[in-house]
Amino acid sequence: TPRELAEGGWQPVIPDALALARAEEIRRLVFCSGKVFVDLVEIQQRILTEKDALQVALTRVEQLYPFPDKEIQAALAAYPHLEEVVWLQEEPANMGAWEFVRPCLEQWIDGQPEAASGRLPLRYIGRPRRTSPAEGSTTWHRRNQQAITEYAFEFGD
Repeated sequence: TPRELAEGGWQPVIPDALALARAEEIRRLVFCSGKVFVDLVEIQQRILTEKDALQVALTRVEQLYPFPDKEIQAALAAYPHLEEVVWLQEEPANMGAWEFVRPCLEQWIDGQPEAASGRLPLRYIGRPRRTSPAEGSTTWHRRNQQAITEYAFEFGD
């Protein structure tokens, strides 16, 4: 809104306001950065009534360096029943922020209470490592993008 623009401020990490309201139900915390967040929100809105979607929190990391340690720590602490943390990106694993944020996230995950099965797992969702960022086909790009973003809301059980 215009008021938010005039009175608000820049945030290095933007939490999921809907998920914070149901923090006790959240099992997966998905961190992401950039345009892929828009794709995730579109899917979240489409499937919001499904059980799995209600157990996922989307948190946007707007500042990668210096890494927003305090804000990441607060995001992790906000959800007492987390079972896993995810970094999701649309770039291949060797080209996006994953290689940089992984050790930073691991540092803060190690400081969290353990999940029922032990250390809280950190997973990567995105394209595999590649020599080229492009898929070479708009059709394949769209399919893979949809698969990556939908996977954020799927659970194996």
